[in-house]
Amino acid sequence: MSILKQLGAVLLLAAISFPAWASSSVSAPPGEITFKTKVVEQKSIAVQLYNLGQEKTTIEVQDRQGKVYYQKSIKGHNGYSIVLHLDELPESSYVISVSHKDGVSSQVVRIEEGGLMLSQIVEEE
Repeated sequence: MSILKQLGAVLLLAAISFPAWASSSVSAPPGEITFKTKVVEQKSIAVQLYNLGQEKTTIEVQDRQGKVYYQKSIKGHNGYSIVLHLDELPESSYVISVSHKDGVSSQVVRIEEGGLMLSQIVEEE
């Protein structure tokens, strides 16, 4: 009987903690956008944006001198995703920036012969 009680306690603990674990992977505080990136091919990046609140949001890819290689404005959406194919850009460092009414989030992408390296995302207000 004590094994059944232990099993019941473990299942109860799992049931209580599962909703918090499941919701923390994608949710953000109200009004705060979530910007995630992932290398999906040798020189391609998947960009995912959540919690846009249907506000105007702009994604840009530019080099360190400010030359813009890609720009897209999104409005009227709560979420958006795109795959950026960067294989035609020369080896160098670039900045992916996401501009929203509350600020700008940026990430440095280093394109090298062997693929891509991504920095951490930095948020500015």
